[in-house]
Amino acid sequence: MRQAVRVNSHSLADPSELLRRSADLLNAGRHAAASAVLRQALDLAPASLSVRQAVAHASALARSWLTLGQVGPALDLLGSLADSAHADGTLLMLHGHALMLAGRKDDAEAVLRRALEKQPGNREVALRLAAVLADNGKGSEAETVVRGNIPNCGGDVDA
Repeated sequence: MRQAVRVNSHSLADPSELLRRSADLLNAGRHAAASAVLRQALDLAPASLSVRQAVAHASALARSWLTLGQVGPALDLLGSLADSAHADGTLLMLHGHALMLAGRKDDAEAVLRRALEKQPGNREVALRLAAVLADNGKGSEAETVVRGNIPNCGGDVDA
C-alpha cells in the first residue's frame, strides 16, 4: 500500500503531462485553457526547470503579442499564470502591462504592485507602476515609487 502511494504521489509531482497538454492547447489557439493547465504545472512543481522554461516561453510569446498590439491573446495567456503564488516578477510585469493596455488600470496597479514586491528595485516594473499610478491620478505616489526604486534619479523627478 505504501509503495502504491509513493508511485501515485511521484506521478503527481511530474509536470510533463501538464506541459504537453498546455502546449497542445496553445498550438490549438486556446490560450486561456493553455494558461490554466500551465498554471497547474507551475503550482505543482514551481522549481522544475521544464516548468520554468515553459513559463518563460509563455512570457516571451505574450511579450511578442503585446508588441504587435494583440492584447487579448496576451491577457488570455497571462491571466491564470499571473494568479499563481509562484508567478515571477517578469510574468506579473507583463500581465500588468497588458491590463494597462486593455484599460484595466486598477487591476494593472494591483498586479504591478505584486511584481514590485517580487522584484524590489526593478526599474521597468517601478516605471510601469508609476505610469499606472499617475494615470489613476496618484501622482505623488507615482513619484514615491520612482524615487524609492530607481537609484540616482536625482532630486527633480517628474512622475
